[in-house]
Amino acid sequence: MNGEYYIGCLCVIPSYQKKGIGTQAIKYI
Repeated sequence: MNGEYYIGCLCVIPSYQKKGIGTQAIKYI
């Protein structure tokens, strides 16, 4: 389960970075 969740994060983070909030998302991780 953790592996799938981690892979999902890798897919989601780049999308957030495009919006300029990737830095904030990384802080929560």
